[in-house]
Amino acid sequence: MTFLGQPRIVVIYNRDFEGAEADPENRAREDVENVASHLVRVLGARGLNASALGVHDDVAAAIEEIKRRRPDAVFNLCESISGDSRLEPLIPMLLDKEGIAYTGSGPLALSIAVHKHKTKEILRARGVPTPEAVLVTAPEQPDPSTVAWWQDELARAATHEKHHVDLWRAAGARMATAVALSTCANVTSNLNTIVRATTRANCQFDLDEYGRALGLTLESCVHQ
Repeated sequence: MTFLGQPRIVVIYNRDFEGAEADPENRAREDVENVASHLVRVLGARGLNASALGVHDDVAAAIEEIKRRRPDAVFNLCESISGDSRLEPLIPMLLDKEGIAYTGSGPLALSIAVHKHKTKEILRARGVPTPEAVLVTAPEQPDPSTVAWWQDELARAATHEKHHVDLWRAAGARMATAVALSTCANVTSNLNTIVRATTRANCQFDLDEYGRALGLTLESCVHQ
């Protein structure tokens, strides 16, 4: 396939999962490489000159490589540097400096989002409803039995939510394929079919886990 004259897209993603196998958040960061590769294939199938670039600790070298490829836009999947999500605004900030267009939020929005309590203050000031929350700055030493209870609850919740994430991750891959293979006339219908099927699968899982005990039904979940 020739890309002569086609827009150049560089898909960047964080590679801080390499060498961090013991980190419990590593699986989520590792998945981004698969997402980037799949995205490059989808963009290429649509006739775009797409390439991927993994970002390591040397952010300056990554920016220089992006400049060398002279992209029309950067598809930014980079959510952390050296395993630290607080550094997420760094890449957009440097891309702004170089005048390179990119997808996603800018450095200001990303910086504010890191501080959840400040984000809530801004939303409330703008009249956006947001649930009550507590900012814990210096927690007291908890009772060991309380710690054990929360660890068990969090482990069960994490296992439950991981299944939902896996269902939607698989759906995302199917949707990307559907976009590549669909026409303008049927792409919306094809995507809606995937969303409905995935929603139903998630509802069925919740129903099996706890929904029936609460008197819920599959149809009430699907149509809520």
